[in-house]
Amino acid sequence: MAASLVSLPAGLPADPALLATLLDLLPMGVIYYTPVVDVTGTLTDLALAYLNPAAQRLTRLPAQPDTTYRQQFPATDASGAWDFHQRSWRGPAPQQFRFQYAADGFDSYFRVTAQRLGEGLLVVFADTGDERRRHVEEALLASQAREQAARAEAEAQQAELRAVLEQAPVAISLLQGPAHVIEFANTRMAQMWGRSLPQVVGRPHFTALPDLGGQGFEAVLDTVFRTGEPYYLQEQVVTIHRAEQPYQGYFNIAYQPSYNGQGQRTGVITSAIEVTEQVVARRQLEQLNGALEARVQERTQQLVAQQAELQRILEQAPVAIAVFRGPQHVIEQANELQLAIWDKTREQALGKGLFELLPEVAGQGFEQILRGVMATGQPYVGIDAPASFTRHGVREEIFVSFVHQPLREADGRISGVIAVITDTTEQVRARRHVEQLNAELEARVQERTQQLAAAQAATERERALLQALIAQAPVAIALFQGEDLCVASANAVITALWGYAPAQVVGRPLLEGVPELQGQGFDDLLRQVLRTQVPVTGKEVPAVLLRDGQPHTSYYDFVYQPLYDAQDQLVGVLNVSVEVTDQVLARQQVEHLNAELEARVQARTRELAEQQQLLHRILGQVPAALATLSGPAHHFSFFNDFYQELSGHRATLGVSVTQAFPEAVEQGFVALLDQVYRTGELVVGTDTPVQLYDNSLGQPRQYYIDFVYQPLFDERQQVVGILAFILEVTDRVVARQQVEVGQEQVQALNEELAAINAKLTVTNEELYESNRQLTRTNTDLDTFVYAASHDLKAPIANIEGLLSALREYLPSEAQEPMVPRLVGMMEGAITRFQQTVGHLTDIAHLSDELGPPPETVHLAALLDDVRLDLLPLLESTCAELVLDVAESPAVRFSTKSLRSVLFNLLSNAVKYRAPDRTPVVHVRAHGTATHLVLAVQDNGLGLDAAQQARLFGMFRRLHTHVEGSGVGLYLIKRTIENAGGTIAVQSALGVGSTFTVTLPRA
Repeated sequence: MAASLVSLPAGLPADPALLATLLDLLPMGVIYYTPVVDVTGTLTDLALAYLNPAAQRLTRLPAQPDTTYRQQFPATDASGAWDFHQRSWRGPAPQQFRFQYAADGFDSYFRVTAQRLGEGLLVVFADTGDERRRHVEEALLASQAREQAARAEAEAQQAELRAVLEQAPVAISLLQGPAHVIEFANTRMAQMWGRSLPQVVGRPHFTALPDLGGQGFEAVLDTVFRTGEPYYLQEQVVTIHRAEQPYQGYFNIAYQPSYNGQGQRTGVITSAIEVTEQVVARRQLEQLNGALEARVQERTQQLVAQQAELQRILEQAPVAIAVFRGPQHVIEQANELQLAIWDKTREQALGKGLFELLPEVAGQGFEQILRGVMATGQPYVGIDAPASFTRHGVREEIFVSFVHQPLREADGRISGVIAVITDTTEQVRARRHVEQLNAELEARVQERTQQLAAAQAATERERALLQALIAQAPVAIALFQGEDLCVASANAVITALWGYAPAQVVGRPLLEGVPELQGQGFDDLLRQVLRTQVPVTGKEVPAVLLRDGQPHTSYYDFVYQPLYDAQDQLVGVLNVSVEVTDQVLARQQVEHLNAELEARVQARTRELAEQQQLLHRILGQVPAALATLSGPAHHFSFFNDFYQELSGHRATLGVSVTQAFPEAVEQGFVALLDQVYRTGELVVGTDTPVQLYDNSLGQPRQYYIDFVYQPLFDERQQVVGILAFILEVTDRVVARQQVEVGQEQVQALNEELAAINAKLTVTNEELYESNRQLTRTNTDLDTFVYAASHDLKAPIANIEGLLSALREYLPSEAQEPMVPRLVGMMEGAITRFQQTVGHLTDIAHLSDELGPPPETVHLAALLDDVRLDLLPLLESTCAELVLDVAESPAVRFSTKSLRSVLFNLLSNAVKYRAPDRTPVVHVRAHGTATHLVLAVQDNGLGLDAAQQARLFGMFRRLHTHVEGSGVGLYLIKRTIENAGGTIAVQSALGVGSTFTVTLPRA
């Protein structure tokens, strides 16, 4: 990378006003245009945004006129000037052009230099009418002007053809060159690709549409471009992204080679029709038989409509179009423009041979052209061809540009010719008139030659101003001369990029002054420009240069432009460079991160969708009413089918409980939900009555339910929702109520029997029978309690098993930390619910007189076993357990129940330890005449008087930092009291607690 710039003269201010002053002083016109584009991103005109004083004088326009190039200078299309401006705006390299403009009040020769600058176009021009021109040069310019005019006409015809293709009912695109660059695509093709036209036009096909890569289309396009043979795909399966989602469909695709005016193959024309609906319909037909017939009829109607639409498009096309069939060239179709050229009506033309309809056209060469297209299958393009017609009764000669395209049947057989014709008579006559004017121009050139000396002097002044402009430019500029690339001048910006002072490099060969550039190829590019006089541009090219004395890789955009003197003699190479290292590195990093992020987002989206579906299937199969509520307003975030059935199908995702069940507010259920959300403690309800609206009855209905409201916590242990688990037990409650009624009846009967003791003998048998029925009823009630306990356990066990299966399908914590954490929270809630159900079962067992039988138990031996069970807890907390029970007497008690009492008291003493001291637990025992007295003393947190009063209540938890259900002490108190013993507590807050238990001796 190298460039040259004139050094800034000492004392010249580096001020932004310098550029404005320079533009005001320049004798050359300077214009800055901004682009005017259509919806496809194609340049259609240039708006005049700024003119310097010289440009204002030459064009007779103000500094900021409210007009465009083609509005102000419409006649420049024929001279090729508009084509030159288009090429300059599309490419980064500067362009030069000379032309005569003799229209709109002008009659001058202009020399124009243009280069794209940002989004606009910067143009510098001068009136060179006074320069000397040789006859050969003028002839060459005239030839160039004619060529450019012809090119403009061809481009206009091409634009008309593209307009026809844009309205075609099929997707069409034109790919150019071996890289298959997308030069044109109609709106239907853009919709089929799922992209806008600006996203794809001008880019290689598989760069703009990477999702089409790897599906075999690369080989098809390469084969058609290489061999020139068309290629057709029927019902091809294609996967493409639409709206950032993968889409798979079936398409009929045709690939046709395209040729230029010289018959050279330049690209491939692709046309496609999506036939996904047809393919799917046909496959369904193979399975559903009769259903397909109706679908085929429907599709046939659609095709007929499409054909009708195609006919309408042909009629509205801005060019003449006709279709000839067979060797006699029978006219099958002809739009109104074509009929106007022939001066025939549709009835006169359709169904007749072309040369039968127009006998005067025979012998003009068109027969041979049509036969050649039919025989070879190669299109034929004619430009400004003369043709003689009889129109309006008068024989006249016109000029037409036309394309004869072979018309192929589905089997590839050529059955006719499609003719697209444009009447160019006016353009040809205008061009001939221009050629006549060129002859007159020669004489006028001689007159202008005398002014050359003055123009040369002005040029020297302009050169001096240009050198000052280069020296003060904010970009790196240098000038190189000779084969050794001597640095003739260089501004401070480029010498700073090289890492040297200007004095170290100016006047020396480039590789001698900047040896780090050796072997990087920049000297070869500079010599190439010297040799070929063709500019070279570089985009984001890496270069290794010195920075702070160390080699450093940077990136640059640069232009190597040949520099000429006034006689157009090459004097050197001008280099203009801009460092873009920051932009390149930032873009590379963003592209890499975007690719990684896109892959991860897509993979994660698929995983989460699968997991959500699996979780919903699992929870939907739980045989109980299950719902999750989020937020303090208790909005439904999930519910299964059992819950929806119980609720009368009124539950809706995102709707609050209050909105869905207004009757639940006054019954206190919403208040219970608020309590759970506020305190974080679960609420359990058994045989709870509830009035719910029954859709089938059209009125509220009485239900009875067992329910658990379990809080759901986030990772910070903050309540974020509630899991509602509900089991309808209406039948069970009704049965129990019937039993209670029976019990009341038995009680009344007992009272009556006591009052009429005299009749005891007579009614004894009746009383015995009533007692037997009561015993059976009580037995049924116990059986019902156990069944209800089982009903609560089974659904939770199912959920636990299903969640265990779900873990096999979830990602690891490293991939997605939130999903394992949420599942862990659900498993914790299930475990706590199982414990609650277990405790309820134990409470029910406490009233069972047929519990474990009492036996003689020795306390010392049983404590040794319990200590072994607690050993992990004791070691992890460094707790000290002191036993003084050697002299304790034996007791008559259930070994299992006494073991549960000891385990609960000792584990609680360690779990509720004080954080600032080592836990110490003393166990003492002694005997009295009738009882064993057991004391468990700890130095833990302790309890105040209010806490002690609530200690043995069911579901009472006085400390929330330790997991538990608040049932343990209630159970052991009931167990001890059922055996004829007692339990009491003495405690001081911050000191510790002592639990004293008395049990009957053996």
